[in-house]
Amino acid sequence: RISKDPQSVAARHRRERISDRIRVLQRLVPGGTKMDTASMLDEAIHYVKFLKLQLQVCDTCNLVPVD
Repeated sequence: RISKDPQSVAARHRRERISDRIRVLQRLVPGGTKMDTASMLDEAIHYVKFLKLQLQVCDTCNLVPVD
């Protein structure tokens, strides 16, 4: 039985949105679909940090004049 209580409806909607976002993140993180949620979130943190570092390296390379 699904509750019609506005608070329950809002909580269910919030859980559904979180689940949807987790699924999107799982597809974006390398190997994310093969991990449990906690491991995937951990990996997402490492992956974002790695990508930020890659951007910094690229920015640094673009500042060096090429002859």
